[in-house]
Amino acid sequence: MPRSTGEIVSGTLLIVESPVLAAAVNRLKLPQITAFATRGFAWLPKSEPGTGRLIARANPDLSGVRKALKELHPAFYDIVIAADADPSGYFISRAVAKFLGKRGGIRFGQLTAISAEALEKAIATARPELPFDDEQLRRHFFIRQQYRSFFSEPLPLMLALGLLSGPFPAQTYITPNKKHFIRSLKPALQLAEVSLKLRPSPAEGLYPAVPAPPSAAVLPYVRGQRFAATQEQISRLFCFQDDALGRTLISYPRTRSNAWYPETWDTLGEQLQRTEPGAVQIPVAMRAIAPAGSAHEALHVISLSDSPHQMRAFLKKELLFLYELIYRHTKAAVSIPPALHKNQILQDEQERLFWADLPLLKDEVMQVKPVVTLQQFMQMLLNTGWVTAGSLGTATDAVLTSGHITLETRPEPHLRVNNSTSAQELCLRAKRTRRMMENAAGLKSDAALSPAQFNKLCTQLFRDEN
Repeated sequence: MPRSTGEIVSGTLLIVESPVLAAAVNRLKLPQITAFATRGFAWLPKSEPGTGRLIARANPDLSGVRKALKELHPAFYDIVIAADADPSGYFISRAVAKFLGKRGGIRFGQLTAISAEALEKAIATARPELPFDDEQLRRHFFIRQQYRSFFSEPLPLMLALGLLSGPFPAQTYITPNKKHFIRSLKPALQLAEVSLKLRPSPAEGLYPAVPAPPSAAVLPYVRGQRFAATQEQISRLFCFQDDALGRTLISYPRTRSNAWYPETWDTLGEQLQRTEPGAVQIPVAMRAIAPAGSAHEALHVISLSDSPHQMRAFLKKELLFLYELIYRHTKAAVSIPPALHKNQILQDEQERLFWADLPLLKDEVMQVKPVVTLQQFMQMLLNTGWVTAGSLGTATDAVLTSGHITLETRPEPHLRVNNSTSAQELCLRAKRTRRMMENAAGLKSDAALSPAQFNKLCTQLFRDEN
């Protein structure tokens, strides 16, 4: 890496948000690529009073980042800004480009994996145009500022309560004793307890509820820790220099990777057959593919031959525990569980398919309660559009420590709203907040509105709901 502005190299300066991601890229030691991290918001988004124009204000806590970037960037002919593909990432991209001024060679790209081939492709396909609509970005941050102006409750908490207290697309149901669960093939809007008349399905060999690849953001809560506490351990895994670990884990959990591309699936399937000859790989048509728009994709092992037992020599106890958890989740996402029998594939009177974690030998009416699993909740929070992938762990931490929502661990992690008076009163306001933010999103996407019209209508919306 160049150490002064006088040292000119014909390489690319790749600017990303996360220092962990930058370290992973630099660890590849590619001669033409040097990664630099903004460490998030080196500039803070602000809406200018009166006009609502989006402006960037220097973050006083990250003055060192700006100084380092100012000294570093002249040494490179080519600069590619590859922040996360969400409103926060778009703002960071724009702020960095403005900070670098009118110098040439600035382009915008997106990482899809941490490998030499993927990095070279991202740089080759980077474009000089900003990959987003500037007015839409302005409206996004204007809405967020209006919310903070009129309401004191944290937005993620209000969205969470609104999601959990209204009908939600239930796909997982638990029995009253919280010992077992069943999962439906397709979600259905539910709220209260329901009775399901189930019977063993005659369809043999069908696996209707393939487990989705585990989100890296879920792992801390499965372990019973806050996201911030576990993030450091995950970072230490990725920053570990030993070759065995370096080739075993993907480089970073928050970027889109080639984790579930066919070639990776085929490789994992071959490894599965070698390590466990009796295991059955999930068929191609039933593979759970991580959503293209999700920044929190699966954190997984890419070499099943490197078992937790073999990694004992390289990892401390707490990191080995984390590796074992990741290893177990990866195998679950690749192979059909060996305990799966046709008696665990059920159907109801409408012939809707379910999978149960216990066999059902005869027709049975089951009283079950629909629940939102932890992973489903985090995806629902992302789907609101007001929580970014980069802030998802922090937002979930805040929700679970609020005292209004509890994380139940049996029979699998799911959330419930507490029965306290304060929680129930807050739920009433949360439902209105959720509708208000949905209406605000509608205003944001209305291309017919001028900036002034949008500002007026949006401000009036929040004032009326306050």
